[in-house]
Amino acid sequence: MTNCFVCNNESVQSSQQGFNAVYNCMQCGIYIVPTPNVPRLDENLRPIISGYIREHQDKNKQFHLTQEIVDKIQKMPIPTIQEKILKLMHWLEKQTTFPGDVIKIKPNDVTDTPELIAIIYARNMKEVRYYLEHLKAKNFLIGDAGTPIASYRITVDGFGYLESERKKINSDLCFCAMSFSQEHDYIYEKFIQPAVQLAGYKCIRVDEDPHNNGVVDKIKALILQSKFVIADLTGNKNGVYYEAGWAGRGEQEVIFTCEESDFDKIHFDVQHLNFLKWNKDKISEAVEKLKWRIEGTIGRGAFSQE
Repeated sequence: MTNCFVCNNESVQSSQQGFNAVYNCMQCGIYIVPTPNVPRLDENLRPIISGYIREHQDKNKQFHLTQEIVDKIQKMPIPTIQEKILKLMHWLEKQTTFPGDVIKIKPNDVTDTPELIAIIYARNMKEVRYYLEHLKAKNFLIGDAGTPIASYRITVDGFGYLESERKKINSDLCFCAMSFSQEHDYIYEKFIQPAVQLAGYKCIRVDEDPHNNGVVDKIKALILQSKFVIADLTGNKNGVYYEAGWAGRGEQEVIFTCEESDFDKIHFDVQHLNFLKWNKDKISEAVEKLKWRIEGTIGRGAFSQE
């Protein structure tokens, strides 16, 4: 038994596999740390790394915590409070077998459900309890947290909240807004589509989908069906501005990209946005950067080409 390399919890199982240390932490999950090149961790980043490891647990593939992974996690957006609350509600829902089922949490003993801290990217159980109290105030939960074992039930309003969020996010589709010029076909085929698939989503653009309706109606329909939108402004096409603007009116997140040499050509009104600038001579690097931007902004999807 030892302390967890990431969250520093005690009584963590560990073993040595060649040049790698394997940790089995009740909070973070199972992960591997290379012992010759141990990654450097920012203290403030530990809760985010813990959450990321827990979110990317895969029974078919061991999670390797390398310095490269730590550096990429550091560049990811920190989950918002609303995202943490939604993750908490999803976890609570998974603990129920029927509406009205009781969910029990030890509010003062994190050894009961330590994974919950990582699942919602929280710093400690105090932060978890704060969100639980908020959910009670919103009438999404009912229960008594003042006993040694807190008992909660999801209310009808709580299930309604989950259902409304599920309608918005239960999609494996990414809509791609970009130039349709033949010279830009490689952007979709070599850059955007591979990155989206590696992040666990299916990519589509309007010319790929057969339709009988007007193009504008079809664009709107596909955007509404999509979990997020990638708007690549390489070529500075007016249609991309329209599609990105329309997506921005709804719940869909828009990820803006542009080839470096074209960035100065795009409209100054959008240049302040958080663009992912990529280099056409470094496509593999661009694919990797976009994959990580998608996972950091949207979360990892479950779609597979296999």
